[in-house]
Amino acid sequence: MKKNIFLVLCLYLVNNCGYSQKKDSDSRWYFTSDLELIKHGKLDYNYSGYDNSNTKYSAITNINPNAVAFGLTGTINYKIFNRFSLGLATGLKRYNKPNFSMVELGVILKYFFSEDFGLYAYGSLTSETSLIKNQFNSGTNARFGMGIPIVRNESYDINLSFFKEQNFLRLDESRPLIGDIANENPSTLIYRGSYGMGIGISF
Repeated sequence: MKKNIFLVLCLYLVNNCGYSQKKDSDSRWYFTSDLELIKHGKLDYNYSGYDNSNTKYSAITNINPNAVAFGLTGTINYKIFNRFSLGLATGLKRYNKPNFSMVELGVILKYFFSEDFGLYAYGSLTSETSLIKNQFNSGTNARFGMGIPIVRNESYDINLSFFKEQNFLRLDESRPLIGDIANENPSTLIYRGSYGMGIGISF
């Protein structure tokens, strides 16, 4: 009889702990997907070439992009503290004039100003890889932004976010961006003062 009571008690505890862990895990994990519009600021293009005397030189040219860039970003996040979450970020980006298509992978850290996970600030750092080999070798993106839910219900939130970012692209052995410079050899491209907005869903 005692063995049966002990067995029932063990089954109850295992079932109850399993349910609690599942519930806590479900409440701590969340996912996001965002569509982004990005307006780039000044571009610093670093390259080298040869002058009329066949002497190699290095130069930096400023490029002013007029076209809007587009991004699609998804994240998987875990709430590590009451107001912090740490996640994995991945996405696709399309830059225009100059044209770049890339995938990115990195980390994102969020801080929520209240425990109901409303207004939040975030920072992310991602590594970028070109989808077209002769565009650039690799890149790094650093971003800081803020977001807020504009629609909330039990199963998902619709979020609006605003951010600033900076990109650093390595252009070794990539195609020239200017084209009318003798023996133009691209080195780096830095996007400075870029800003954007995004709208997405979290669940």
